[in-house]
Amino acid sequence: MMKPFYLLCALGLVGCAGHAKPGTLHYPSHAWNVHVGGETTIMFNIDNDGSTSDVHMLSEQPTGFFSLTAIHDIQSWRYPPNHPRKHIIVNIKYVLPQLKYAVAATKPELNDIH
Repeated sequence: MMKPFYLLCALGLVGCAGHAKPGTLHYPSHAWNVHVGGETTIMFNIDNDGSTSDVHMLSEQPTGFFSLTAIHDIQSWRYPPNHPRKHIIVNIKYVLPQLKYAVAATKPELNDIH
């Protein structure tokens, strides 16, 4: 199961209704399950019809966790037509939420120790 994960993409473009909006990503389930965070850098083009093409990874840390999911997500993004762009680079950071908790401990009384 993929966990929703969102990236605010500073491309200055707005997504079209009915398709995946640019910036919508999923946290890879394997990375989520083993509690791994990291990042990947992806390059892609926007075609004249608003679809993405030539989506490929430039870098990934740690390797093997994030790029395939990021590529799949970016391939589903749709932009307004008639605004093609080439060689767009996005750096995506995957960060697990930090769980905050406290453990309350009490000091044992001398009378409680037997």
